[in-house]
Amino acid sequence: MKLQNQFEALIEKHKNTIDYISEGLLIDVTEQMLEQLATQKITRGQLAQKLGCSNAYITKLLNGTENLTLKKLVQIAQALSCSIDFALIPEEYKVARHYIFIPKSVDKEGYTQPINLTENYDKHYVPNAA
Repeated sequence: MKLQNQFEALIEKHKNTIDYISEGLLIDVTEQMLEQLATQKITRGQLAQKLGCSNAYITKLLNGTENLTLKKLVQIAQALSCSIDFALIPEEYKVARHYIFIPKSVDKEGYTQPINLTENYDKHYVPNAA
């Protein structure tokens, strides 16, 4: 229990920093990219071909080790036949952005299909109680 309290204290300390927030957004984007690849049965190689880049570059994007520009994000969305939604949320509101994923199935390539247990997480804004 002590370790959990230390972990929660670290999150509380850093949750409003630019690095923490930007990493969270990057994780959101890459998880959605992976979900679309799996849903549409598109391989990383096929995505790379659509974007005119290397497989290694796609891997770096999905691992979060390559800078993802807005322009590249739009190109990826178009390659996946998706649109992008963006919103600036006033600070007096908070957005439930945490996901709980549990394994549903594992295909032959080892991808685990997540189940999002937070229904409509990005559609409801709750006034911040703080």
